[in-house]
Amino acid sequence: MLDYTAAGGIKGSYPVVKKWLKEVLDLLPEMQHFTTNLEIEFDGDRATGTSYTLNVNGVHDAEGKLQHMTVGAQYFDTFLRTPQGWRITSRREARLVTFGYIFGPEPQVGD
Repeated sequence: MLDYTAAGGIKGSYPVVKKWLKEVLDLLPEMQHFTTNLEIEFDGDRATGTSYTLNVNGVHDAEGKLQHMTVGAQYFDTFLRTPQGWRITSRREARLVTFGYIFGPEPQVGD
């Protein structure tokens, strides 16, 4: 299960969210994402983790001018070891801060 509702997105299975991400990300001609401070706790073939991400996104406004927004967020993940290697089985994003041009719905306090 992937949950991007804090960013104004959707919550759903990987195939559903993958389709939504393609539609949304195709609108962003520029993206640069930094994911840092990864912490993982292992419990056999399962694990939980958190990380922080800082995303700089370029998007065209209604007049076609390239604008930039910077988003700070935290990911909460669960992992499973499979025969093919470790896989994320769920991810929830919590948006922490947004600067610059607001693209899409503004995040709600506490998301």
